[in-house]
Amino acid sequence: MKNQKQQDQLQMKISNRQLVLNQIKSSDNVSRASLAKELKMSPTSMTRICGDLSDLGFIKESQGDSKGVGRKALLLERNPHAFYSLGILVRLDFISFLVMDYKEQILAIKKWMLPVAGSPEEVAELIKDCFDKCRSEIPEIMDRVKAAGVSFPGVVSEDGRRIIRSRFTGWEETDFQELLRKKTGLYICLENDVKASVLEEYFHFPELQVNRLAFLSLSIDVGAAFMNEGRIIGGACGEIAHKILVYGGRKCSCEKSGCVSAYLSVQEILNQAEEAGGRCNDLTDLAAAYDRKEPWAQELMTRLGGYTALLIQDMMVWNNPEIILLGGRTVRDLPMLLDEALKRQDILNQDLLKETIICESKNTGNESMLGAAYLAMEYYEKIRLNQLREMEL
Repeated sequence: MKNQKQQDQLQMKISNRQLVLNQIKSSDNVSRASLAKELKMSPTSMTRICGDLSDLGFIKESQGDSKGVGRKALLLERNPHAFYSLGILVRLDFISFLVMDYKEQILAIKKWMLPVAGSPEEVAELIKDCFDKCRSEIPEIMDRVKAAGVSFPGVVSEDGRRIIRSRFTGWEETDFQELLRKKTGLYICLENDVKASVLEEYFHFPELQVNRLAFLSLSIDVGAAFMNEGRIIGGACGEIAHKILVYGGRKCSCEKSGCVSAYLSVQEILNQAEEAGGRCNDLTDLAAAYDRKEPWAQELMTRLGGYTALLIQDMMVWNNPEIILLGGRTVRDLPMLLDEALKRQDILNQDLLKETIICESKNTGNESMLGAAYLAMEYYEKIRLNQLREMEL
C-alpha cells in the first residue's frame, strides 16, 4: 500500500512537470509567479518544478523588461538547444529528413531519391545510411538529435511501435520502432503519414486548434485522419483509400473494384485523363487543360469533384468536425478540385455544411515530416520526465 502511494505521488509530480512545461511552451517568456497563479500551484512547488525542468535542460531563464528602477524580472522560456527532433518521411521513391529544434524552428531538410523496398531490415538500413550521411554533413545539428518520428503509410499501432499493416511495403505486425532504434541509437516513434500531417497543422496554426479537426489527404494515395481535443483518434481511418466509392467500378491495386484509390490517387487521375482523350504527364497538365476549358478536362474535374464531395460528406457524418482540411499533392496541383467538390449540393448535406468549415491545408509539402518531428519531441520529453521517477525511487 505504501509503495502504491509513493508511485501515485511520483506520477503526480511527473504530471505537474508536464503541465508546467506545456504552459511554458505555449507562452514563452513567462515568470514563475504568473505560472503559479495560472496553474493554481504554490510558489514553492513552482520553484521546485521549474528547477527540475531546468536541470533537464528543457527551459532557461532570460531577463525580462523592467519599467521601473528595480531588478529586471527573470522569465522562463524553452531552451531551443535542449535537444533536436527528427521527422522522417518514407515513400516508394525517396526518404526525407527534417530537423527541428526545441522551439520548433526548422534547421535542416534533406531528401534522397532512392527506391525504398524490401524487408523491414533493409529499409531500416536505408534510413540509417541517410542518417549517417546527414551526420557527416551537418554534425553540429545531428549530434543534438535525440529522437525521431517516422511518418509511414499504413496502419500504425497506437503506441507508435508497430506497423500493423502497410500496402506500401507489404509488411504486417512489424516492430519497426525497435529495429530502427538499434540502427540509429535514437528514440523512435511511428505514425501514419496522414495522421502526422494533421498533427502538424493543429500545432502550428492556432486557428485550427478546435475540438474536432479532420484532414483528407489526396496524393499518391488517399488517407484521412481525425483529431478530438488535440488528440488523434486511433484506428485505421488512414486506410480510407480502400473504402468502396463506386460499386462495381474501376479495378483497384488491392484487387477490389471501385475503391477511392482507383479514382482519386494521382496515377489513377492521370489514367482517367488519358481515357478521356487528354495527354497529361502530371496533374498540372490537367489543371492547365481545365483552365483552357477543354471539355474532357472540365468533365473529368466535375467527376473528381463529385468523388471528393462523397468523401467530405462521409467525414462530416462520421465525426461532425468543425473544420475539414484538404491537403496533399493533388489538392496543391489541382486547386479547382475543392471548388468543384463544394458545388455538389446534390451530395453534400447542407445543414452539416453550415456547421463545418472546409478549406485547403495551410502547408506546402513538409507537414508529414513536421508532424513526425513534433511527435518525436513529445515522445522524448515524456522519456526524460519519466527518468526523474527512476531517480526518485
